[in-house]
Amino acid sequence: MDASCKFRYAVVSFSRTIPGSSMPSEHRNRRPLHVALFVGVGVVVGIVLGVLLPQDGVREVVAGWLSAPELASAPHNDAVFTPGTLEITSSAQDALGLTQGKVTPAGFTSVVRVPAFVRERPATSNLQAASRLHGSVTKIYVDVGQTVREGDPLIELELTGDELASAQSTLLDSIKQLEIIDSDMPRLELAARSGGPSVKTLRERKFERRRLAALVDVKQQELLVRGLSEAQVKRIVDAGELVRTVIVRVPSGIRPTNDSTRPDTEAAVVSDATEDASDDWVYSIEGLHVSPGSIVIEGEPLCDLAYHATLLVEGQAYERDLPILAKLIEQGTTVTAELGDDDAPLLIPDLQILFMDNHVDNESQTYRFYTEIANRVVTDNQTNTGRRFRTWWLKPGQRGHIQLPAKHFDAKFILPRAAVTRDGLDHVVFRWLDDHNPWHTGEPAYSEYERVVVKVLYQDRQTVVVDTTGKLQADDTIAMSHAYMLLLALQRSGERTGHSHHGHEH
Repeated sequence: MDASCKFRYAVVSFSRTIPGSSMPSEHRNRRPLHVALFVGVGVVVGIVLGVLLPQDGVREVVAGWLSAPELASAPHNDAVFTPGTLEITSSAQDALGLTQGKVTPAGFTSVVRVPAFVRERPATSNLQAASRLHGSVTKIYVDVGQTVREGDPLIELELTGDELASAQSTLLDSIKQLEIIDSDMPRLELAARSGGPSVKTLRERKFERRRLAALVDVKQQELLVRGLSEAQVKRIVDAGELVRTVIVRVPSGIRPTNDSTRPDTEAAVVSDATEDASDDWVYSIEGLHVSPGSIVIEGEPLCDLAYHATLLVEGQAYERDLPILAKLIEQGTTVTAELGDDDAPLLIPDLQILFMDNHVDNESQTYRFYTEIANRVVTDNQTNTGRRFRTWWLKPGQRGHIQLPAKHFDAKFILPRAAVTRDGLDHVVFRWLDDHNPWHTGEPAYSEYERVVVKVLYQDRQTVVVDTTGKLQADDTIAMSHAYMLLLALQRSGERTGHSHHGHEH
């Protein structure tokens, strides 16, 4: 073959390999078939892999393919992130305030929290001192906020009522007439022995004396009814003086006798000034309705008194809580009151339910029940004039909750709320694995924690009850606080796998 023929053959052969160059029509018709065949095979392989491998498995396989070159080139002593484990340095733990503790099975009783309010005791906590006489206020012995005892003076009145003045005058006049008759009786008795008119006169004087004695007794009783004390009436009889002023005092004999209950909690002792069992300084002046010079009538209130040594805690249960409440009352089970700050409430245990209302509150649609609680003194100040001012620990209107015991759990892990956190649909804790101190590499010391999924049976604001049949075992050491922060650190460590921190959280 000559040179020109070889050249033409080469050009023709080369043109058959260039895309878009002219080729036989049967080759062009087969190319779509080849493409469709490859696509079909790929789809079938993808379906098979999707069925045989779970979603997490697919991700792990792909991640392994992508990270294999990095792992192969990484030094042998580098820390590599392992899913579910966290390495956190000692300095980070100290800064976080991370605490550890062993888990051991224990019993626990769940509670139902219902709203509660501190209330005054009806007819005992809120009292009024009223005037039983007509008069003018001449002196006030107390100040608002002052603490007083039974029988202490409150207000002095100058009497202005005609009826009381008339009763006193009649009593005094009858007493004087009796004195005159008594002084004349010896003479009449001596004269009557000789007969004559003196006998009749003696008989009339004895009758008059009996009448006056009866009148004296009646007028004494009237004065007591009108508001004078026995001592004042006795002074009229003995000294022969009319009562011009009266002193209204703190009522006596109304203090409850069942004040022996005391809150069994250290937090109840707010200060050293606590109420003694024999302490009578239990009434406080909450308001004054008169001032010097005021004219008052019978029955008009003069001042308000408060008795806060014992108070009531009113719980407000909902209808769904009635079976629990009825069972507690029937069995005599005690309840616990939460008062004060919601983040750190003051717990007052062992409170007995006294009774439950037999009607539903129209506004809140709740069922009210009551427990009694003893109060304590926070501060006790005494002025130079001897007036005493006290501040009480519990105050009417204070809000809180009552814990109603509901369900008891036996032999479960009882953990603080901060030891458990949510990770998607799971509840997780962080189990301590080991402490490491790679001093030879110059890296800081760190602790290793493992993410463990647990089954939560019950949780409230302070406590979580965890089942003991899961991966968490008795005597395991876990992080007792900041579980949520550890979860965030674990997620960040997973995102930074292969970066400069090598899986450590600083």
